[in-house]
Amino acid sequence: MFRDGDLSQNILYAASLFGRPVCQQSSPLVSILVPRESNTGRRNTASAFYGLGEFPIHTDMAHWPVPPRYVLMRARNTGQNIPTLLIDSAEIQLGNPSLLDWRRAVWKVSKVRHPFLCSMYFERHGCSGIRWDVCTMSPYGPLAAEIVKRASDEFQHLLDEQAVEISWESTDDLLVIDNWRMLHSRPAIPKTAIERALERVLVGGVQL
Repeated sequence: MFRDGDLSQNILYAASLFGRPVCQQSSPLVSILVPRESNTGRRNTASAFYGLGEFPIHTDMAHWPVPPRYVLMRARNTGQNIPTLLIDSAEIQLGNPSLLDWRRAVWKVSKVRHPFLCSMYFERHGCSGIRWDVCTMSPYGPLAAEIVKRASDEFQHLLDEQAVEISWESTDDLLVIDNWRMLHSRPAIPKTAIERALERVLVGGVQL
């Protein structure tokens, strides 16, 4: 996270310094993320599944064939400093053959216009990445079915033991997440903090 009044107040310009800002079809480049009850959340989103409850650990846009490389966030309204929690996938402690199984396992991305099969791991232009989102990914075949609980438990262990907590204390804070490496979540939000609002920009066309 870094502070710079000009950049944090213009998150779209800051995102362009990392690559090409991208968005879902019919969505703005700058998304406003606000807590929602599950019955008011947009269909197939984490808000629709979990409402004001704790969000599971995930990467953004895991349902895209190639997820965005970076995610930029800033607080529009701090909302009692409800934090964003980050874990580093590089800290996953797996040896062979477990790591090979994680790479070989096949997942189905559904709840999209064109469902597809994928691995948790992918490569693009010589860079490797990880995708994970229980809202859109489901095990496809016996291998993925065998490791889905282990994966969830491993991510939860990292969240409990090694999470980096980003407290939104100022609207001048700008957070840049490597979405191919870091996973994130947030705690449950009390109704007294539903005014929390974050701006988000996704960056896909990375300038390597």
